[in-house]
Formats: sequence, C-alpha cells, structure tokens
Amino acid sequence: MNWDQETARRIGFIEQAIPPTLPFQLDQGRMVTGPAGFWAAILSDIARGPQGARARTGALQKDLVLLEEKLRCANDAKPSKGP
Repeated sequence: MNWDQETARRIGFIEQAIPPTLPFQLDQGRMVTGPAGFWAAILSDIARGPQGARARTGALQKDLVLLEEKLRCANDAKPSKGP
C-alpha cells in the first residue's frame, strides 16, 4: 500500500526540511521539548509506511500537517538576507 497523494507530498516536504533545533509548541496540548527525538520518531513512523500503527490511526498524518505548518511559519518569519 502507498501513501495518499497529500501525505506523500507532506513526507517529501518533511524529508527535505531542516529539523528544528529548539523546543516548540506542536499544538495546543503538545510541547516538543526534544526536537531531535521528535524528528527521529516522525522519520521512523514514515519508514514504517502506511501500514504503521500511527499512520493507520491518522496520528502521523495529523503530526505531518502540524509540523509542516510550523516549519513553513518559521521559514516565513526569518528575515531575508536581501540587499
């Protein structure tokens, strides 16, 4: 079984992204205090594929949505290095 198109796109984004190094709020109830461990867990869940436990329940997909939003917001907030 393969990832659905939207999840595959998000996985591609995450795999190309620079992992966060500082703690961050993932959502209202979850603070990621160990970004390296969280990132490793996400990549491990991705490697398990669509049949992995967190993918089957939708938990991985939800985290991918939230993580992509956080990373895009963080990139948008960085000052440009233009002239």
